[in-house]
Amino acid sequence: MGMDEMKSRQVGAPEMVDNLLGHPAFGFDQADCWIPTDREDLRKRMVNPRSNEESVQYLNNLVDKYYPDRPSSLDSHCLFNVAINFKQTRLNAKDVEHEDVGTASSASVDLLSPYFRHVCRSYSIPGTNMCFKLVKQRVSIDVTCVIVNTCFQVARFHVPTVAPDDGIALEDFYRRMCMLFIPWRKESQILATYGAETYFETFVTFMEEMKEKSEDAFDEYSTLVNIYQDYQADRRRAAATVKLIREALERHDVDQDREELQVQPREVDVEKHQEALNGMNQQQKDLFNKVMSIVDMNVHGGEPLKLFCSGSAGVGKSYVIDCIANEGELRFGVRSNQLLQPAVLLAAPTGLAAISTRGQTLHALLEIKVERGTDGVYESLSDEMRDVRRTMFEKVKLLIIDEISMVGAPMLAKISSRLQEIFGCDDKPFGGLNLVVFGDFLQLPPVKAAPVFEGISFYVAQKMFGGCGPGINLWRLFDYFELTQNMRQSEDPSYAQLLTRMRVGELSSEDVDQLAERIIPALDSSDLLRNAAKYHFDVKKSDPMVMTLLPRVEDTNIFNSYITEEMGTETFTVMATETFAGRESYGSIRPWQQKRKVLMQVPKNIRFSEFSIDAGRRDASRIEQSASGMVPIATGLRAELTVDRLPEELVKIARVPGTYELSSGVKMTRSQFPLEPASPVTIHKCQGLTLNNLLLATSSIFTTAQFFVGCSRVRTMDGLHLIDLDPTKATADPKAIKGYERLRAQAVINGATAV
Repeated sequence: MGMDEMKSRQVGAPEMVDNLLGHPAFGFDQADCWIPTDREDLRKRMVNPRSNEESVQYLNNLVDKYYPDRPSSLDSHCLFNVAINFKQTRLNAKDVEHEDVGTASSASVDLLSPYFRHVCRSYSIPGTNMCFKLVKQRVSIDVTCVIVNTCFQVARFHVPTVAPDDGIALEDFYRRMCMLFIPWRKESQILATYGAETYFETFVTFMEEMKEKSEDAFDEYSTLVNIYQDYQADRRRAAATVKLIREALERHDVDQDREELQVQPREVDVEKHQEALNGMNQQQKDLFNKVMSIVDMNVHGGEPLKLFCSGSAGVGKSYVIDCIANEGELRFGVRSNQLLQPAVLLAAPTGLAAISTRGQTLHALLEIKVERGTDGVYESLSDEMRDVRRTMFEKVKLLIIDEISMVGAPMLAKISSRLQEIFGCDDKPFGGLNLVVFGDFLQLPPVKAAPVFEGISFYVAQKMFGGCGPGINLWRLFDYFELTQNMRQSEDPSYAQLLTRMRVGELSSEDVDQLAERIIPALDSSDLLRNAAKYHFDVKKSDPMVMTLLPRVEDTNIFNSYITEEMGTETFTVMATETFAGRESYGSIRPWQQKRKVLMQVPKNIRFSEFSIDAGRRDASRIEQSASGMVPIATGLRAELTVDRLPEELVKIARVPGTYELSSGVKMTRSQFPLEPASPVTIHKCQGLTLNNLLLATSSIFTTAQFFVGCSRVRTMDGLHLIDLDPTKATADPKAIKGYERLRAQAVINGATAV
C-alpha cells in the first residue's frame, strides 16, 4: 500500500480514460493548434518580455504575423489548412534544405480541400527566423504492409453561440468563417475579397465559387461550418439573413453607448434656483415637495423612495429633474467635494438623454456592460471598480433616472443588483437608495427588451443571475405620479391636443389633414432626402437651430452628405486615433468630416482650463488647418467654433481622448474632436429636445412612438415640416396603454398623487 501511495499522482480526465482503455501514454492523441478568431482589436496576445518598444510589444503569432506573411507557395491555402498542417518553429539549416521538397500535385487529396495534405516538409517565413514545419505523419506497420496515416493537428477555435434573430452575432460567426477558410493577406481586406457589404455575403460567394470548382471541397467546407451553424438554412433564406445582419449592424452603430465615467459637478446658483422653483406650476411643485420630503425622512431613518413620474412630451419633466437635483445638492451635498462625492446622481439609458440632464449613461455610471442582446449574464464589479463606485456613492441620497421607457426589465434588475453590490445591501432592492425615474412608456421603447413594467421571467432571471427562483417584477415597488400640464406646446393648444391623440395612436381624419398641410414642397429634386436637405438649408437661414429627424442611421449619413453639398464650402477630413492593446491605429473608425459654418453638437460635456462647454448644439464657424498641412492625427489640427453662449468669440478646442471598454474587457482609447453633425439626427437621439423648427421623415419609421416623439419636439405646428407623411406609422404600444391604466388604478387605491 505504501508503494502504491508513493506512485500515485493526480491526472487529468483524458489521461485517466486513456489509461483505463489501455492506450499508449505517448503518441496516441493528435496534437492540436489554437486559432484565435476574435476581432483584431479584441484578440489576446502574448507580451514580449524582452522589449518595451510599442512596435514589438507582443510576440509574433500565427494570425497576426506568420500566416499573413506566409511564402508564396502557400498563397492559395486558407488559415485553417495551414494551421492543421504546420507548426511554427525556429528556422535552421536542416529545414532550409527541404524548402523545395515535394509538390502540391503529389498530394492524395484535393488542392482546394480544407484538409489538403502538404508534402513539403518546411517553408521559411519571410522576414522572420521562423519556418512552417510539416506535422509528422504516424506510421503503423502491419504484417503484410506499411500503412501511412495522415495525421493533422486538430484545429481549435472559439465560435460563440448564435441566436437565430441576432444579426450581430450571425455576422460575427461568418466573419470567423471567412477568416478561417478564405485565403487572405490582410485581415482588414477580407470583406473586400468579393466586394460584398457583409461577411455573410462574402462567405456565400466563396462557397458558390468553391462549388463550381470542386464539389468535394464544397462538401467538406459545408460539413465544417454546419458543426456550428446551419449554413444551408442561412443560404436558403439569404435575402432575409442579409437584411437581418444589415439592420442589426445599423442599430449596433447607433445604439451602443460606451463612455468613461466622468461625473459633472452641479454648480448651483442659489438665486437662479429659487427663480426656477418659483416658475414651477402646481403639479411640478407637488412632485418636488413629495420627493424632497420623503428623501429627507429617509436621511433620518425613514423608508427609501421609489417613484415613477410620467407624463407626455413637453410637460416639463426635465425642468423638475433639474430643480430636484439642485435642491438635493443644496440640502445634502458637500459643495467643496461635489465631483468625488455628490449627493444626487443622474443617469439615462443613452448618451444624449444623459447629457440633457448633465448626467451619465447607466452603463458608465454603474459599470454595466453594454449587451448586444437583452438579458446578458450579470457580472459583478472588480475590486477596483467597486471601490471607485463605493467612494462615489458614499454621500449619494438620491438617484434620478430619465427616459425610463428606454430601459428594459432586465436592465432594471441589473441596476438593482449593482446598487445592492455598491451599498452592500443584498436584502434591499436598489441597495436601499432613494430612486426617482422619469419617462413616458408611450414614447420610445427599449431595444429588443421587455419594458420595465413587464418584469423578467424565470428563464431570464436564471440566465442573468444563475439562480433558480421565480421571475421578478421590481416595477411593483414604485409609486406613481403623473404630470399632465403641457408646457412645450402651450403656445399652440390645438397642436397639443393633436399630439395627445397621436400619443395613444388615435389620430382623426382631421388630424391627418392638418399634418398633410405640413408636407414640405417639392423643390428641384425627386429624391426626398435631397429635397429635404435643400428645404432644411432654406429654413436654416431664419432658424440656425433647425434640425432634421430621421428614423435610420443610414438616412442621416446620406442627408448629411447632401447638406455638405448644399453648403459648397471647403471640406476637412480628420481621422481619429484609436489605441488598443498598446497599439495605435489611424482611421480605424469613422472619420470626422465637416464644412465651414455648419451646425454641430457636442456629444458630451467637456471642460478646459479657461472655459467649459455644456453639451448641446453649437455653430462650428471656423475649422483651421495647420500651416504644415493635414498632419496625421495627434499634432495637426485645431478647431475654432462659435459657442451659442459666446456668439462673438471663437473658442479653440483640441481633440479629447476618451477611454471605454469593449465587451471582451479590452480597453480602448479614442482621440477626436468632441463634435458631431447636428443637422440630421435619428429620432432615438432626439428624445428630450425642444425646437422651434424641425423636419421629420415618417415613411421609414420602424417602431411605435417614433412618429409622436418626432412631432412632439417642436413647439408649434408651424414649426413642423414633414418630408413625407404616412399616418399609419403613428402607432402606440397597446401594452404601454394597459400599463398606464393599471398604474392609475393602483395610484387611486394607494391614495398616491396622480393627476
